[in-house]
Amino acid sequence: MQKKVIAKESIKLLKLLAVGFLLIIILVLAGEKLTGTEAVILAITPYILYQLYFAFNRAGRSKKK
Repeated sequence: MQKKVIAKESIKLLKLLAVGFLLIIILVLAGEKLTGTEAVILAITPYILYQLYFAFNRAGRSKKK
């Protein structure tokens, strides 16, 4: 069971990192100059936003019960 959850979260992380890297590619093609730190922050931003969204939804559901 634990391996299944880890695999599911890993796939989710990879998909969201891909979205982050696409965001970086779009910004670079638009002419933005990014440092390494900015690129890493932009790459992990979709995953962080997803985790926040999931946490807020879970908290909202538990209050309704």
